Amino acid sequence: MKTIIKIVAIVGVVGLTIGYFAFFRLAESMQLKVVNKLVKTQYQVGEDIWIKPYLINMSKQSITVYGGETLLFAKIYDIDDKEILQLPLLPPILILTSHIFKPGIPYTKDYIFTLDKSGKYKIVVWAELSLDENLADPVRIYAKPIWIEVN
Repeated sequence: MKTIIKIVAIVGVVGLTIGYFAFFRLAESMQLKVVNKLVKTQYQVGEDIWIKPYLINMSKQSITVYGGETLLFAKIYDIDDKEILQLPLLPPILILTSHIFKPGIPYTKDYIFTLDKSGKYKIVVWAELSLDENLADPVRIYAKPIWIEVN
């Protein structure tokens, strides 16, 4: 009986420890915010559309994240929610990289693309990263979608 109690106690402590670290990682990831910036929302067919997503550490201390060389991604959808384009155009080279985010200093990536048909388009931007160096529990953090119009 004492052996069973010891095993249950050990399993309970290990479970609480794992839960604590998972909660800490989740809380840490909630301190990261993705914002998408556009110069304007009205474009002409064939005109360069420049988007500049930012990943910002909103906390008061540095956060280390892990991922590929590129952490920021974007997809462009038409009015019917059909995917038109994904950025970057080429799949990122999978080189494990650590990034240290200091409070308030953004990580950014510029994307320039054109659209060849008129219409309304939704731009969805997100960061893809992990707070674990083994890339366990990957996290996606989305910016608020932005709509543009192409005439």
